Amino acid sequence: MSELVHDLTPMQEAEDIPELFAGLARAVMNAVAADACLVSLLDGENRDILKDISGAVLPPARLNTVAQEYSLSDYPLTRRVIETVSSEEISINDPEADPAERIFVRDHGFG
Repeated sequence: MSELVHDLTPMQEAEDIPELFAGLARAVMNAVAADACLVSLLDGENRDILKDISGAVLPPARLNTVAQEYSLSDYPLTRRVIETVSSEEISINDPEADPAERIFVRDHGFG
């Protein structure tokens, strides 16, 4: 992690687990100059459920601060990223991109 994220201050200032994950999202977002970073956990019992637990965004984008759950069967690209530990980019203007992924990105203010 230290090779990717040089400023760990947001995580070091955390006083509890939710603040730690929020700090992680901010640190990663800043390190890679992203517009947003969403921290999610894969459900240990049902490996098809992804739970959003924290995030950071640049305005005007928005994230629901309440934890949300998603079925990975609805988001095949996200499943592939998790399983292959790879990165992907989604554009709402890409007609070849998965429709569910495009809707998620659009509904959160990216595009």
